[in-house]
Amino acid sequence: MMNTNRNRHENRDTRNLRAKWLADPASFVIEKLGVKPWGKQREILEAIRNHDRTAVRSCNASGKTYTATLATIWWLMSHREQPPSPPFIIA
Repeated sequence: MMNTNRNRHENRDTRNLRAKWLADPASFVIEKLGVKPWGKQREILEAIRNHDRTAVRSCNASGKTYTATLATIWWLMSHREQPPSPPFIIA
């Protein structure tokens, strides 16, 4: 049987990490997914964090769909404490 204090500590650590990732989606992508977003991908992630709706206009094969996938994973993993509305992605 695991130590209850250790479980509480791990839960606090998990909450702190989730709060960090909620505030900084690029950190989540780097630390949890092992992906280093380039400048525009980071801007897109920050825009999704800051706005209810985000549209990205660019050329073909620029990484929009990949970034949308990263953002969806970030959204679902960082909003686990409160039930989020499901992300709506069109790529």
